[in-house]
Amino acid sequence: MLVANLAFADFGLNFFAFPLFAISSFKTKWVFGQLGCDYYVVSGGFFGLLSILTMTSISIDRYCSITRWATWHLSYAQVFRWIAALWVIAFTLIIPPLFGWSRYVIEGIQTSCSFDWLTQEPVEKAYVLYLTVLGFFLPLIVIFVCYVRIIRYVVRHRQVMNTAGFVRVHSSPRLGEIVLNSNQSINVCGVRDDTRNSATLTGIYSEKSLEQRQVIQDNDVKAATTCAIIVVLFVLAWGPYTVVALIGIWGDQSLVTPYSNALPVLFCKTSAVYNPVVYALMNKRFRSVVWSFFQHGYSSGDQRTSGSSCNP
Repeated sequence: MLVANLAFADFGLNFFAFPLFAISSFKTKWVFGQLGCDYYVVSGGFFGLLSILTMTSISIDRYCSITRWATWHLSYAQVFRWIAALWVIAFTLIIPPLFGWSRYVIEGIQTSCSFDWLTQEPVEKAYVLYLTVLGFFLPLIVIFVCYVRIIRYVVRHRQVMNTAGFVRVHSSPRLGEIVLNSNQSINVCGVRDDTRNSATLTGIYSEKSLEQRQVIQDNDVKAATTCAIIVVLFVLAWGPYTVVALIGIWGDQSLVTPYSNALPVLFCKTSAVYNPVVYALMNKRFRSVVWSFFQHGYSSGDQRTSGSSCNP
């Protein structure tokens, strides 16, 4: 549901905001007046912030489902309320200029609009600070911390298992983790007593081979790489515009030329391009479910399982 919300946010950004920007670019000026300017900023800003907040929520969900898999179980109603809260927060971040706190103005090369980050008045400064802190820096910190903790948890977990002489064979949110120690005896970690007797233990391997160690190491490297990609792309997409806005409101405005302002606007729009790749195409389970859907249709019995250690 969170990935679907992210897809909807990116679709809304493309469908509701991009056409006005594209038409004005061909006309070489903003052609939709102040009302169109207000609409462009509200729609583009809302869906952009909704995308940022959803990416943040996905990182929180991944962290909790990996490190607290035994207790982290969300119902559809809970996730729906979570998503509804994201919509409300996104609106509260972008609409204050409609009620007099700052304003929406034409920016850059005069083909798009944004909030006023060039007027160095206390009201405008306060709104820029409000928007950049809650709309960029706080989500960035949450995303960074969640993925760093995921990597630390995975590495620490592998080290404990290797030190104890365990081979990780099977894991699931319901059964816990089935391992084999050096004495070939079976341990079922994280499973309640009433579940142990009914658990079906399959796929037990008799020894810890070098090949298994290499597979585990490769998976950890892939997980860390995926986490790093998510953080770096987030910063590249939304960081330049945040920096320009902060320079415009508190720094030397001579550094902010129309073209130096136009490029960060385009960087923001790249998030709608890379999100499908990072959050869908790079997720093996997502690909398998989509492929299964096209082959056999969606099965109502499909259960959510833990993905790889940092599957976005």
